[in-house]
Amino acid sequence: AGSALVSLGATRVLASISLQVGVPDLAAPADGDVEVAVKFAPFSKQPAERATALSETFRDLLLRGRVVSLPDLCIEERRCAWKLCVAVLVLNDDGGVFDAGLVAAVAALSGVSLPATMLDDEGVVKLVRGQPSVRLPLRTSLVPLTCGVAVQRSGGGGGEVALLADLNSAEEGLVAAAITVVSDGDGKICGVFKPGGRAVAQTVVEECIALCVERGGLLKLAAGLGADGPTAEGKAGSDSPAKKKRRKK
Repeated sequence: AGSALVSLGATRVLASISLQVGVPDLAAPADGDVEVAVKFAPFSKQPAERATALSETFRDLLLRGRVVSLPDLCIEERRCAWKLCVAVLVLNDDGGVFDAGLVAAVAALSGVSLPATMLDDEGVVKLVRGQPSVRLPLRTSLVPLTCGVAVQRSGGGGGEVALLADLNSAEEGLVAAAITVVSDGDGKICGVFKPGGRAVAQTVVEECIALCVERGGLLKLAAGLGADGPTAEGKAGSDSPAKKKRRKK
């Protein structure tokens, strides 16, 4: 139904969308569903737990960020609805998998069209030939940005903090911490993630948020999208925010 290949440095991520018909949940009889499955290539050394965590996080961001509206997937209330199956395959992991994977998922969703359907007398969903498919409306896009926090020690025990974006796998292993910020197409923050690492000041998190919003504006400008929707490309440009420094007090 839709697919996208995203490159971020040497990292390559392929996302594809397939459609299934299911029965709506009793608590939401007019809603469809979205399922996300992230997998790493067989030769990857990443643990299975990381793929599971990314799958759950991506699904939560797609719904919380309202990229997809579940009522748009309804075929007939209480009886049947579409289920979007988002498969994200990490072909090569050289850092930035979160950013590349989320961009790939949203780009693949932008190419989804829902076929015309009807219910027969037995309640079976059948495709209606001769009628055009309907493009799945995406409410917004998502802009992820992962910043590595590097600290350069000074003689007095303090240090200068640098925020470094688009790290490769070697650089990810050297930074003191990593912060990932996700904003929507309007610059609103959908999530802030910090998986372990050393504690960071609130001002550092705020700088990461500002960089993410800045990147979203640059991507809109580069793609000429305005409010028309998400881009189908997922490559980080040379104009993306790369480094900010702050004197640690």
